[in-house]
Amino acid sequence: MKSGFIAAVFATALTSVAYADGIPQRHREPGCCAPFSWTGFYLGGHAGWGSQDIFLPPSPGQFGPPQPTGGFAGGQVGANFQFARNWVVGAEVDHSRARIEDSLIGPDPLFPATLLADTVKLDALTTLRGRLGFAWDRTMVYATGGWAWSRVEAISSTSNNFGLGPLIVTDRRTVDGWTVGGGVETALWSNWTSKIEYQFIHSDDFTPRTLSPGGGASVRFEVQTIRLGVNYLFH
Repeated sequence: MKSGFIAAVFATALTSVAYADGIPQRHREPGCCAPFSWTGFYLGGHAGWGSQDIFLPPSPGQFGPPQPTGGFAGGQVGANFQFARNWVVGAEVDHSRARIEDSLIGPDPLFPATLLADTVKLDALTTLRGRLGFAWDRTMVYATGGWAWSRVEAISSTSNNFGLGPLIVTDRRTVDGWTVGGGVETALWSNWTSKIEYQFIHSDDFTPRTLSPGGGASVRFEVQTIRLGVNYLFH
């Protein structure tokens, strides 16, 4: 009798402890961490691959322009502001050193005994863009767009300069334009994030120096890039 009474008291005490806060201990769930915040300034680096399409006005006997491709790498700095829980707005400026180039060489269609050579190089890319994203905690998809500046170099040469020997003309310039694109960015650990991003860059029309004595025709180009990047976010 006494043993049964003691056992009942002990069981009651255990039950009281388990339900002290109104929730059985075996069903208690661990506390969840706070949602990731995208608000803050960030800086980082990137590397990627690009291709350039050059558009020339039609010309009788002219062979096609070079089609440069190659890699680039650089850095970026920007800022985000998260609002309405899931939306993120921000701005970013980036600069890349590039080696996107191609060369063509062949006979002059009008004078087959003369060789012509054209080389186009895209040496640098700079963009200033806005970003608008939608975040699911640690992952964000975003659209981006803004201004673009491309540093290009065009080299034209001919083996026959009216009997005076080879002639080489080099034109270096920074060309204005605009860019649009989008990407996905994910928080990795601590304040580090990674992203994959696509950009389409469209140049303004410009007139390069050429071998033609009267000057060249107006041209433009388009660049498509895909890049991988990492950022450190300062909350």
